[in-house]
Amino acid sequence: MKTLSIAAGAAVAAAAYYYFSRRRTSEAVKVRVLPDKQQVGLAAATFVANKILTIVEKKGAARVIVATGASQFEFLAALIKVPSMPWDKVTFFHLDEYVGLDETHGASFRKYLRERLFSKLSPPPAYATQRLETCTCTLDCR
Repeated sequence: MKTLSIAAGAAVAAAAYYYFSRRRTSEAVKVRVLPDKQQVGLAAATFVANKILTIVEKKGAARVIVATGASQFEFLAALIKVPSMPWDKVTFFHLDEYVGLDETHGASFRKYLRERLFSKLSPPPAYATQRLETCTCTLDCR
């Protein structure tokens, strides 16, 4: 039995949003069933890398939002292996972080992305959001 693994989670969701928000036709959505999460991660990384290359080619730079969590392991592992990527033309943003959590803490999303993505890209990315020192947000839950 084939298993469907959502190895690329938010990256696939963001790419799908980008793709479908610009479509003006009523074509059917294509669904691919892959044998394991490594293949899902590779397919998602290939798709995202091609989108980044296209955008950099057209606009000179790209912005990418990245997510964290176990669902991203295979996707990020495949993405960092894509050859000849213009990472120096890419600005990365991460979705969230725990307020008050030091970036060296094991649960830190900044640490996760630094270790699994940013530190492995060559050339280094144009900019990767990593600092929260200026955040003065408050949460009012009533």
